Amino acid sequence: MRLKRILYLHIAVTLVLSSTIHLFADKIPIPVAKHFNLDKQGLALNGYDPVSYHKGEPQAGDPRFQVDYQSVKFWFSSEKNQKEFLKRPDRYLPAFGGWCAYAFGLGTDKVEVDPKSYLIVNGKLYLFYKDFFTDTKKLWLENESELKPKAAENWQKLISRE
Repeated sequence: MRLKRILYLHIAVTLVLSSTIHLFADKIPIPVAKHFNLDKQGLALNGYDPVSYHKGEPQAGDPRFQVDYQSVKFWFSSEKNQKEFLKRPDRYLPAFGGWCAYAFGLGTDKVEVDPKSYLIVNGKLYLFYKDFFTDTKKLWLENESELKPKAAENWQKLISRE
C-alpha cells in the first residue's frame, strides 16, 4: 500500500512538472507528434535510439543520425539503425507514446519514464517510470495480463478526447 501511495505521489508531481508533448500506442493508427512523450525540442525517447531497444540494449542516439518522422525527432546510434527505422517506423514506435505503460494500466495519466526501464513484448516497446523508491516495470510484471489491456483501453480513451 505504501508503494502505491508513493507511486501516486510521483505521478502527481510528474504531471504537475511535466511540460512535454504526448504520443500514441499499440493498436492506434500512425501516431502524430502531439501524442508523443517529447522533450521541448520535439525529441522522442530522451534521445535514445528506438531500434537499439529491439537489439537488447538501449543506446543513446547521435544527432548526426536524426529522422523527423511525423514531426517527431528520433536519434539513432548508427546509420544502419537509422535505415532500419525508415524501412518500418511503426515497428519501432513506443507503446503509449513513450509514456509509462504501468501508469496507463491504472488510468489515463501521462507519466515520464526512465528510458532504460523497458520491455519488448511481442515486438512492441513498453517504457516505465523508475526512481529510487518506485520501479513500475516490476509492478507491471506482477500483473501484466490485467494491466496491458487496461493500458490500451485507457490510452484509447485519452487520445480520442484530445
